[in-house]
Amino acid sequence: MTSEDDCLTCSNGTYCPVGTNAPSNCSAGTYNDEPSSEKCDKCPAGKFQDVEGLTRLPMDLEHVSADPG
Repeated sequence: MTSEDDCLTCSNGTYCPVGTNAPSNCSAGTYNDEPSSEKCDKCPAGKFQDVEGLTRLPMDLEHVSADPG
């Protein structure tokens, strides 16, 4: 990279570890509700969702298998 314009903006539901050149979806069991994050957060203890790219935790989080978002 030669300037700030070369930097990525990782959207909600994705993460961009340092040194990567493309965002990755948060994996099942994680979510990310903040843009430009280097990692996704794990679901709370005792809860699970099986959707990649989740941008927020659903209100009823026992088992989610719907479209991300």
